[in-house]
Amino acid sequence: MKSFNLEKEPKIESGFKVPDSYFEDFQNKMLKQIPERKVPVYSLFTSKRIRILSTAAVLILFFSVSTTQYYNTSKQHIETLALENYLADQTLLCDDLVYAFSSEEIEKMKTKIPINNNDIEDILSNEDNLELYLTN
Repeated sequence: MKSFNLEKEPKIESGFKVPDSYFEDFQNKMLKQIPERKVPVYSLFTSKRIRILSTAAVLILFFSVSTTQYYNTSKQHIETLALENYLADQTLLCDDLVYAFSSEEIEKMKTKIPINNNDIEDILSNEDNLELYLTN
């Protein structure tokens, strides 16, 4: 294959040429070709009627959303959420429970679970934090 060097070979001129001062006059020529038209501008708050209607629409929307949410949530659901939040935030001690319930209610809460000593030993032998249980 014949060696080719761009610097030594004669250059071929392209067939495209830009007229003199084409880019300088381009913006002016383009703006002359675009037809001018005026766009009407309407203000939203020109009349008092539109203001009143928009305010009424916002109020109706606000009250409809708040009333639907009020009727959709049941009071029992709200009460259980309030109780769960209270129990999650408060730390209850055994002494607090003793004062809150009567002795009959405490007796009703007692359950007898049959646990063998072997079961307790198995659980404690598998537990990693045995010292935590023994010291508390």
